[in-house]
Amino acid sequence: KYRKRKGIINQAAELDSTISEKIIKVCKKTYQVLELSGYARIDLRLTENGDIYILEANPNPNIAKDDEFANSAASIGINYTDLIKNLLPV
Repeated sequence: KYRKRKGIINQAAELDSTISEKIIKVCKKTYQVLELSGYARIDLRLTENGDIYILEANPNPNIAKDDEFANSAASIGINYTDLIKNLLPV
């Protein structure tokens, strides 16, 4: 309700490969430095000039079907069932 009231839209950004690679590198480094394991969500902000700011590293993001972690996976073509299967140990 808050997002709707404030006009906030969460969606995957259209990024060029250079920025995407930079974000991946920064997120992986954050994951390693914080000694995370398993799955995690790295929240960040990207400025207009390409600076990346890490806001939070969440080692236990909500994995509900209608929450941000699942929505992020869906934005790159991973359906919810496959997401959960990928999180479970074999």
